[in-house]
Amino acid sequence: MKTKHLKQIFFAVALTISAIKTSYAQKINWGEVLTVGKNYTPVILGEDETYFYTAYYEKAKIGFEKFEKAGKKRIYSKALDLPNRHEIEDIDFIDGKFVLFAKYYDNKQVETILYANTYSGSDGALITSNAKLLTVQVEKRKRKGDFDITISEESKKILVYHGTYYKQQKKYKEKYLLFSPDLKKITERENITDKSENKPYTTSGLALDYDGSFYFIKNYKDGRRSIASYDANKDFELWEDFIDTKKLGLPIKGSIKGLQCTANKKRDLILVGYYSKGDNHLDGTFYIKIDRKSKEIVITKVSEFDKTFKDQFLTKKDIKKGREAEVDNNFGAMKIYKKEDGSIICVGEVFEYFYIQTRSGASEGYYFGDLVTVGISEAGDLQWANRIKKNQAFHYTAYNLFIFSSVGLKFLFISTKPVDYMSYFGAISDDKFYIAFNDNPKNITKTNDLEKLKAFKKPNSAVMSLYSIDLKTGEKKKAAFFGALDSRVVLEPRTVFQSGQNMKPIVIGSKRKQFKYGIMDFK
Repeated sequence: MKTKHLKQIFFAVALTISAIKTSYAQKINWGEVLTVGKNYTPVILGEDETYFYTAYYEKAKIGFEKFEKAGKKRIYSKALDLPNRHEIEDIDFIDGKFVLFAKYYDNKQVETILYANTYSGSDGALITSNAKLLTVQVEKRKRKGDFDITISEESKKILVYHGTYYKQQKKYKEKYLLFSPDLKKITERENITDKSENKPYTTSGLALDYDGSFYFIKNYKDGRRSIASYDANKDFELWEDFIDTKKLGLPIKGSIKGLQCTANKKRDLILVGYYSKGDNHLDGTFYIKIDRKSKEIVITKVSEFDKTFKDQFLTKKDIKKGREAEVDNNFGAMKIYKKEDGSIICVGEVFEYFYIQTRSGASEGYYFGDLVTVGISEAGDLQWANRIKKNQAFHYTAYNLFIFSSVGLKFLFISTKPVDYMSYFGAISDDKFYIAFNDNPKNITKTNDLEKLKAFKKPNSAVMSLYSIDLKTGEKKKAAFFGALDSRVVLEPRTVFQSGQNMKPIVIGSKRKQFKYGIMDFK
């Protein structure tokens, strides 16, 4: 009876999947299988009409690779030799070249140095070696500071940042240098903060435009937040304005969540995020446009979520008690996707992490939950909002020689590789926005928001769920693919690469020592 019952369930699921898949033509065209080591970590850097270009890390090794798009075949793989004391800061693909940014500390000169090597994309040959971009005199190794590299859209400008504390001078010094794609310095600026071992603020949401002007959010320790910019057309003149909930038209006790900034095609500054009226629930979105020249606010829009959206968060208990749904204020990890017409899509994700160390062992956990997706017009109006249900979790507890984890009992060692298969990727194609993520097979037929989802924990049985959202109406639809079963690899969502709207996303799939690239076709 049990076997018959299982066959009936499988047949019902298969019919449902077949019905879902026939209404969708999307698929992943996978390439050749590559056998790699356990520590092989790839990243996609760029593409042209015929090829795409990648880098990989494997223990202490690093290398560049070139693949043919048509067959996803590897053209070459070139391992690099760097001195042991040099640390890689960033790797990019700019104007047909690999650019490797690395740093090292000079004990004799008491200096920290950032340099760049460039390599030909066609054959991986070294072009430029050890081009020094920035040398900073510091007090000691402990206070050598931090570098940060930001590349503008379409790789038009390169921004190099360095910041460190000088204890003897009681000053915190920051340097900003702007470079062209061929690594020629355009301009630089230095900021000095007095009597502060630690900066009174942290920065987030950095946006770098075509001219080299950059914008960022300052998060002050006293809870204030501001938007700041350095204008490349005004010798990097600093402009800063504090974000006031009154200016947004929010209640005094209101708060903002998931604040992000970006620049539109006209290089005006866009601020976007969610807001709460004062409790612990999300109530809507806000949108601010700041003119890049005058720095005046030209658009301020506050849009409240409607009942249709909030009802997607109803629970059976809510229905039973006759109460309205509430949207918890925990969608902090936000990404912005920009459309060519000036509108934007914002995706917020629930993410939680913990690590506990005790005398008897350690526990660590990751949780990637639901998504909130919203479409906002160029004028700042909320066009649609959707909830995408998702339940992904990985955790372990180490006790003596045994490790109890969400993927099973292990001995001596636990790999956090399952985390690479969690979260999601988003892509724009024609008039739709797509969201894909790995899912538990038991969730395939679940399309009702009231249904509880089984947690995705074990990559070996992964199913890829795919949602499409109509960019005009906001209507969402669900499709399903047997990623792990059909392709023998599991999608790694956070390594997906899409160079522009309507470009086919390049994806990575892996399972144990098997690895391959694929190209997703939405047509």
